[in-house]
Amino acid sequence: MAGSLKALGDPYTQYLSKEEYAALRQDTEGSYEGIGVYIAPSDDNKILIVSPIEDTPADKAGLKTGDKILRINGTEFTAEQIDAAVKIMKGQPGTSVTLTIQRVNSNGEQGVFDVDINRETIRIKTVKPAMLGADIGYIRITSFDMQTAKDFKNAYKTLKDKGMKGLIMDLRYNPGGMIDSTVEITNMFLDEGIVTYTKTKAGEIQYYKSDKNKEDLPIVLLINEGSASASEIMAGAMKDTER
Repeated sequence: MAGSLKALGDPYTQYLSKEEYAALRQDTEGSYEGIGVYIAPSDDNKILIVSPIEDTPADKAGLKTGDKILRINGTEFTAEQIDAAVKIMKGQPGTSVTLTIQRVNSNGEQGVFDVDINRETIRIKTVKPAMLGADIGYIRITSFDMQTAKDFKNAYKTLKDKGMKGLIMDLRYNPGGMIDSTVEITNMFLDEGIVTYTKTKAGEIQYYKSDKNKEDLPIVLLINEGSASASEIMAGAMKDTER
């Protein structure tokens, strides 16, 4: 099965064993033990850093969006071995791992260097609220896991209680996550309609809808080159409905 899916030539399609699926589920629960980085296959078959998670060892070590992991503890890994790479980067808190990083700077010059990172228990705080001045609320969403929608609603209520009359939602460097989570948040701000849908090869369609209840305050939504997946779903729904 793994070989059949690999033959598709799609870097985002892969077969997950029972153990790999369990690891994926753990990641979406909001906590795990490791260095705190989102990765994906790159077009040149390397392991691409989509974004480091804020306030984690990877972030503190200076890893950046666009960096590529060439070696882990001296062993070379390609995008085809991304699951094995994840297993090695995870580990007991307090232990360290050495990554060999390829980075292209602002002048287009390419460099390779090693960085030692200490593993920690990562409790992902995906929602970070603040008030900007007297009446502008700001909520940064770093990813969409199982806790994000609940945390967002609590943060939103807190900001409204403080007098928020307009909201800036920051999805920059948000690599995505759970579709149910992003739909639940997006639903808060849309009229009744379709947020997004999935379609199988057989033509079966599953719609993710918003209800008629809507928060009417003005919204600015920020994205950049590090915003992907569920972030694009939210941004696209907001833009397409002229919200």
